[in-house]
Amino acid sequence: MRAQKDNQTAQVTAAAESPASVARQKSRRRMIRGAAVAVPTILTLHSGAALARTSNLISRAPGAPVDGAGNNMCLNENSVAEVFDGGQRYDLGEPISAEVTNIPTLDGRQFYDNADLTGTPLGGQEMCERGGTFYYEAAGPLPSDLGAQARADLIRQSFIPEAVDATEKVATGVDVPRGGLVSATALASFAGRIMYRTI
Repeated sequence: MRAQKDNQTAQVTAAAESPASVARQKSRRRMIRGAAVAVPTILTLHSGAALARTSNLISRAPGAPVDGAGNNMCLNENSVAEVFDGGQRYDLGEPISAEVTNIPTLDGRQFYDNADLTGTPLGGQEMCERGGTFYYEAAGPLPSDLGAQARADLIRQSFIPEAVDATEKVATGVDVPRGGLVSATALASFAGRIMYRTI
């Protein structure tokens, strides 16, 4: 049995010293050396990912573009990685992070910069560029929006004219972060990675 083992060991040693075996070992060594040479290339590619951030740029749109629902889309400049060219371009970062405030333009609301609802109404572009709290006249609740008790109270009040001052305006405030209007087309390329809020 021992003689058989020694014979197998001798065959393995002879095979390991054969020219084909030596060539395979040299080939492996070259591959390992080649991999070591390629490491800086891999590191360069990895560090180059920081430069890929420029592909996540979005520019402010001219005019006051709206999406399919008629909203101006105000990109919050505090939610992006970097602001360029005085707020004309925004870097959404890696991973992409941004918040867009939808400012309705078709629902008939007029926005003002004061709770008295006086002065000239503001457009979505001005609201977005200025940022801050803006006010609009809140519509009174419809009976269908109220519970049974509230409906009964509303009906009862409608027979007491003194209880309701029809001339009184109720202002509702909304916050719009400062930023720039962007187009729905530009935002579509970042779909699913941008947070939207509607005022």
